[in-house]
Amino acid sequence: MSTCPAGHQSADSDYCETCGIRMTSMPSTSTSATTVLGVVSESSTPDCPVCGERLVDRFCEGCGFDTLQARRSHQAVPPPAAPATSGWPGSTESGWPGSTESGWPGSTGSGWPGSRVDWIAVVGADRDYYERLMAETGSSPTTLPYPSYHPERQYPLTAQFVQIGRRSVGRGIRPDIDLSLPPEDPAVSHQHAVLLSKPDGAWSLVDLGATNGTLLNDNPEPVSAHVEVPLRQGDRIYLGAWTVITLRKG
Repeated sequence: MSTCPAGHQSADSDYCETCGIRMTSMPSTSTSATTVLGVVSESSTPDCPVCGERLVDRFCEGCGFDTLQARRSHQAVPPPAAPATSGWPGSTESGWPGSTESGWPGSTGSGWPGSRVDWIAVVGADRDYYERLMAETGSSPTTLPYPSYHPERQYPLTAQFVQIGRRSVGRGIRPDIDLSLPPEDPAVSHQHAVLLSKPDGAWSLVDLGATNGTLLNDNPEPVSAHVEVPLRQGDRIYLGAWTVITLRKG
């Protein structure tokens, strides 16, 4: 086992299995992981300018804000998202109406009255999407390399609400579709999106104000935050730096 510059243990000698940082040809151990990823040192900028979370990587652990891209483009830091007026009543950036940090009511993964496994969410990585994103943002693949392996994972959709994001023990966030599993996609927000079951058996997607947005199929424009978007068999949901979630009806 080797240790990556961010301190993760990895059996892969080329790229860290947890965060995807290159294991070889790195600066000396006196150089922090934030420097490797293009972020100013933790001591000089300890907090994310968007959500206030402590910065330990290129992408904020709290909201997914890309600090390197913001510095390259010299863009102003986007303000926190305001509560939606066209979406769900009472919806905010933190999640679904009445949500808590530990999840949405009923989204336990154990199902809800009358539920059955008719739909499956298949999580994978898409190189074409990754390369297009790198080109559009001017990012370097050396700072955020495409994972050397990306096993396909299947999640039966049995709950009324299915959370998509990255696990955070400190914040009590435990998404149903957890994209913090190796290889972790650091551009995904901890509370990124939710899949909503409809009474007729269909599903819809709601972006929860994710910093880096959510794309659907071949549409280059991100879906609107806090607005329900109907989904169909075979729809592809793109989020983060390389993640694609495909909906399949069993």
